[in-house]
Amino acid sequence: MKKILSFFICSLPLFISCASNGQQKEDKPQLNMDITSNAEMNYLKNHPIIGNWSRFSSPGTLSGAMTYEFKPNGQYSYLTIIESSMPAYKIITHFEGTFKINGNQIQLIPKDWHMQKWDSDGKLEKDVHENRPAETSYWRIEFDQQMQQEYLYIAKDKNSTVGFARIKL
Repeated sequence: MKKILSFFICSLPLFISCASNGQQKEDKPQLNMDITSNAEMNYLKNHPIIGNWSRFSSPGTLSGAMTYEFKPNGQYSYLTIIESSMPAYKIITHFEGTFKINGNQIQLIPKDWHMQKWDSDGKLEKDVHENRPAETSYWRIEFDQQMQQEYLYIAKDKNSTVGFARIKL
């Protein structure tokens, strides 16, 4: 599990830069983005959701890592890596977009959803790009006293118990 975690954290910036087709990423709003007024950006600047949030699992034959990055300019990215040993395959899903927060709800507006699947020989089986509709979910941040860690819960169910730990880079 530590190897998966280390690999994932070390390779995340590389994967995101490769997935962007070589385009430079900036923390400034793009002209073609429909996000933001200055008031919205000022609101998000110090919002507690801003940052990197990750979840890792390794329950036997299936292991994975998921991460969100929320930026103060209203943009976000999401990355999932899933590996299975029976049957053997790897799936990587990545998307970016914008987000809006309204109370305990967050609207995620993806701009490009990209999924790739490799077989056990490392052969690319699927390479799919799609436009996905906006989704509204509930979100909350809680501090786990035992783990001394903040967790982001984001799901359609407002009582979700699946949390993403804050990653301090």
